[in-house]
Amino acid sequence: MNAEKPQYNLGVVGGGWVARTVWLPRLLATQRFRLASIDDTDPRAVAAVVEAFPASAIQLGAPIDVALVATPNSFHAAQAERLLEAGVDVIVDKPVCLSLAELDRLERAAAKTGARLDVTNAASHRADVTRLREEVRQGRAGALDLVELSWVRGAGVPRAPWAMRKELAGGGVSVDLGWHLLEVGLELLGWPDTLDALAIGTAVGVGVNRAADWHDTLQRGETVGSDVESSVTAVMRTTRGGLTLRAAWASHEDIDRTRIVAHGALATLALETTFGFSPHRVKQPTLVAKTSGKYQDLSIPDTAIGCEYDACVGQMLEWLDSGRPTRWNEMRAIVTALEAMTTSLNS
Repeated sequence: MNAEKPQYNLGVVGGGWVARTVWLPRLLATQRFRLASIDDTDPRAVAAVVEAFPASAIQLGAPIDVALVATPNSFHAAQAERLLEAGVDVIVDKPVCLSLAELDRLERAAAKTGARLDVTNAASHRADVTRLREEVRQGRAGALDLVELSWVRGAGVPRAPWAMRKELAGGGVSVDLGWHLLEVGLELLGWPDTLDALAIGTAVGVGVNRAADWHDTLQRGETVGSDVESSVTAVMRTTRGGLTLRAAWASHEDIDRTRIVAHGALATLALETTFGFSPHRVKQPTLVAKTSGKYQDLSIPDTAIGCEYDACVGQMLEWLDSGRPTRWNEMRAIVTALEAMTTSLNS
């Protein structure tokens, strides 16, 4: 344990794949967190969490300092609201919620007790995204008027049954991959409000034959039914320029590819990489500046699989240690854009 900084008693709501595989290994490895409670309707998930981590990292029943909400998306707002009203700081695995009405409820709950809310933002902590953001802030592209966002997987349909059901997930790929893309794109534009959106979704490619081979929560012989979109294409108008977004869980591509293109008055900056945990990746991510027909390759750091999640955990600790307030304006920008996109999809 780090004797110079406090240790936090962590409550976990939801003991599924993302908690057991993504967050808990990283949080507990810092030795700054001790697992104090696990809340899941499935006792098998609770048992799996307890079995996965050393007893020295677990002290069930201790008072909770901070809670991690990692349940199906549709439950996030109600569960975070309950914790905030109890005066507990909350970190929600993205998405923080699914509508502005839910976000308003969360803000009111936090105001009552002074508890704080944060949402995981791993994509923003990628080294290649950080370099792109620095180039934009330093003015290489000039004033931005359009940001293109794309994350297309070759075979990456989640193998979590709840993610395929709108009742539980709130949507398909628009919520799953779209949140990460909006987080990056809206920050590049300076967190604008979204005025309107036009989105088209399809269900082509949903099925276990195009499933993510790195994310397997299915039992042997189990199949996945779906009522959500597996691909989305959207155009959004914001108060600071335009956004286009393309996301797909499955396609005819051989690898999974993420592209972020920032168009400005002076240059276009184009990042090609791969977000997330898929092993089927762009081998050499690139960041290219394009100016008046001339291309310049900009060096970017290597980004190992999962390192953005390591960096996100560091940010969580800094947030807890510093007492820094909730990023309500940033959350509101993302939720506004997400709601505009999903409303268009459902119209």
